[in-house]
Amino acid sequence: MSNEDLLAQIQQALDETGVWVAPALRSAVDDADVATISTQLSTLDRPTFLVLHDLRDSDAFGGDPAELLTQLHDRSGIDGLYLSPQFFGGPERFIVDARGWSTEDDAREAIAVADVRHEEDGLVDDLGAYFVELATLMADGTAREAYEAEVVPTFGTHSSTSSPYDDEGVSDGLVGAGIGAALALVAVGVWWRRRARRKQVLHLPASVVATARAARDSTLERRAEESALALGEAIDAAEIDPVAHDAAAWQQALDHYEGAQRVLRGSSNDVLDVVGAIVLAERGEEALAAALAGKAFVPGPRCYLHPLHTGRVSRAVVESGGRRVDVPVCQACRAALKAGKTPEVLDVERRGRPVHYFEADAEPWASTGYGTLQPDLIDRLHRR
Repeated sequence: MSNEDLLAQIQQALDETGVWVAPALRSAVDDADVATISTQLSTLDRPTFLVLHDLRDSDAFGGDPAELLTQLHDRSGIDGLYLSPQFFGGPERFIVDARGWSTEDDAREAIAVADVRHEEDGLVDDLGAYFVELATLMADGTAREAYEAEVVPTFGTHSSTSSPYDDEGVSDGLVGAGIGAALALVAVGVWWRRRARRKQVLHLPASVVATARAARDSTLERRAEESALALGEAIDAAEIDPVAHDAAAWQQALDHYEGAQRVLRGSSNDVLDVVGAIVLAERGEEALAAALAGKAFVPGPRCYLHPLHTGRVSRAVVESGGRRVDVPVCQACRAALKAGKTPEVLDVERRGRPVHYFEADAEPWASTGYGTLQPDLIDRLHRR
């Protein structure tokens, strides 16, 4: 799709509902969310638009939401407030960029409140719910009150009349201009400081190896073989167009397939290798999907404690054996740790005693956390 066609498509959505959601983000922002956001934005006394687009550095906007919003405004000639998130690796981590034309309202307080209500450890719990919250705060006029009650206390030294970004040393003139790269950098600083302050250390209990080990390991071996086979068949069936598809992501799919096969051929039935083959095959599927969608491959986040756990992950500081690491963990593991219970960690036996997989000598899995600490598993696998 050409840049002009994309802008026309976005503009049509903005004309109809005030909201654009890119196809890649529609699983995170559904029709009900869009309807609610649209209704709330329509009650404001100046035109307000929300653009949720999966920007990339290589696109016509240089991956910059400010450039996208500027082009949309220049194309339509409609003054008002334009909002768009800049994502950092996925729909759960972003900052909201605001561009205003002929309006002084930049929605900073509403954005700050939505951050506090929906963000934990730098990750937003639900993209659709976040923007429903943001639109509602802007529409019902409660943003300032909520900001004073919920956001100001998180900064500690704020006065009751400070703005969300006053403590960053930004001049009144810059805050008044409110908009642009400087504001984005300020927001990043606020985001990281708040994220660091809210960190809680979660203590990981000692390793425990389940008694039904043989049956579990046999099931994992079958799963690894089936996952690698399915990836190979999907690669064989794919018809790659070097123009429409992403060649680098395609190569990643091939590399992960070859890696999974190599691990399975060389495995001595070590469960950590078997799990590694599953992870490689699943990442290969992600790379193939990215290639066919014409997108760069970015490995999806996994739970550090057990890489086969599914569902949303968020970062946490985990302590084990006196060592602390800031890692992604799934919601089930996080809940267990917070409750003082033992989560399902990937444990193995080494020299007759149970150990967590990351305390074992199996590489490249232990040092990379199956790719959670160092994404390039293929390079590390080739060094083995």
